[in-house]
Amino acid sequence: MSILCYISPMPIKIDSDLPACKVLESENIFVMTYMESAARNFRDRIKNIRQNSSQLPNISTIHGLALRILKENGNFERLGLSGDFEICDDSQRSRILREISTKLHLEQKTAEEFDRGVSVFKIGGGN
Repeated sequence: MSILCYISPMPIKIDSDLPACKVLESENIFVMTYMESAARNFRDRIKNIRQNSSQLPNISTIHGLALRILKENGNFERLGLSGDFEICDDSQRSRILREISTKLHLEQKTAEEFDRGVSVFKIGGGN
């Protein structure tokens, strides 16, 4: 199996910036981005280039890939999760924390500090 990995810290033009390579079937291509907006952008641009193709390559964010891995083959069970678990984004997390702080009658400043602490921990500052 051959794998082509093209990593660019800068935006790329799909039709001109990628190195020349042999034609691959869509199911053998995986595009991973960090942001959902970039994944949507890739999907739209590939649809425009391959207008006659009914199948797109696998296009996902890194978080989407992680979710897919967790849900495949019952991996979620190994972590003690139910099959219908969801990942919440930052706005959902903040909303949930606000609801909890209201029910526990926490001061707004305490709730905001906790929310910031969760963000710091999430990006690796909690080691």
